[in-house]
Amino acid sequence: SQDDEVAEQTNDGNEVRRFYERRVFPRWEELTPWARTDLLAAPLQEAGRPGNKVLVAGCGTGRWACHFAASFPDTSVLGVDVSDASLAFARERQRRFGLLNLRFEHADLRTWVPADESFDFIECGGVLHHLENPEDACAKLTSLLKPGGTMLVSLYSRAARRPLKLLRAALLPGVFD
Repeated sequence: SQDDEVAEQTNDGNEVRRFYERRVFPRWEELTPWARTDLLAAPLQEAGRPGNKVLVAGCGTGRWACHFAASFPDTSVLGVDVSDASLAFARERQRRFGLLNLRFEHADLRTWVPADESFDFIECGGVLHHLENPEDACAKLTSLLKPGGTMLVSLYSRAARRPLKLLRAALLPGVFD
């Protein structure tokens, strides 16, 4: 699958950028804000407080950034990504859904210097493990947090996906061969 191909890329951030320039995904269509933000985990509720600033580091096609901005219209959301093609898709979705509290910026997290900004919440999913020095990138992102801020990081690997692949093969034999 495309996800597996990305997971197997080298740690050269330029390889990852080239991959996403050729393959813009996910190409999502619908946007349904969280109806009950009061049921979200406390860090997400806190991040969505009016006036807070949220960074989506490695936002790709903007799905998470758009979803957060739609769910918390009084929060400022910035999505940053290395892929121009993914950002073009994200900006089109932003316009389609009228998300005025959201902006996107093209940047490489390895060299990005934000314009004198700090954030109450940073989401970075499926990004750091692609970088040559993920520890440096994580430290850099951490330095962008306001005191008391929260960072949500998610990583993936071939080993972590093994149970999902087995389940998928059992439920849908032959579909993903």
